[in-house]
Amino acid sequence: LLPEMRALASRPSPLMAPHYKKSGKRWVPCIRKRLTQSALPPSNGFLVIEANGGLNQQRISICDAVAVASLLNATLVSPAFHLNSVWRDSSKFGDIFDEDHFIETLRKHVRVVKELPENVSAQFDHNISSILNMRTKAFSSQSYYLEKVLPKLLELG
Repeated sequence: LLPEMRALASRPSPLMAPHYKKSGKRWVPCIRKRLTQSALPPSNGFLVIEANGGLNQQRISICDAVAVASLLNATLVSPAFHLNSVWRDSSKFGDIFDEDHFIETLRKHVRVVKELPENVSAQFDHNISSILNMRTKAFSSQSYYLEKVLPKLLELG
C-alpha cells in the first residue's frame, strides 16, 4: 500500500491546481502594502458579528467580517457564536480558536479586540441585543457596505 500512496502523492492533484489557470487570469494578492498598527487610520467604530451554522459557515462569517472591517475601517470585536439549536454548544471564539494569534495575525490590517470597550458597551446597557442589527444580504457589494452600513457605523460608533 505504501508504494501506491507514494505514487499517488507524487502526481499533481486537480484539487490543488490554481483556479486562475482555468480563467486565464494570474493571481495577485489583494493587499499590496504591509501596514503597521500606527499606519491604520483611526477606527470608524466597532463591528460586532454573530457567526452561526456549522463550523464552515462560522469560518466563512469570520472571513467576511475581517474583509468588511477592513473595508469600513472598523474595529472587529472577536466574533460571537450563535448558540445553535443543533449543536447546543456554548463555546466562545477563544475556546475554539487561538484568539491572541488571530488578533496578532491581523494587527497590520484590521484592529481586533476581544470585547467591546466598557464605555461602548455601557451605551447599549451592556446588552449586545440592544445594538442595531444590520442584516446584510449574502454577496453584498462593497458599495452597499460603504453606502448603507458605513453611515450607521459612523453614527453609532
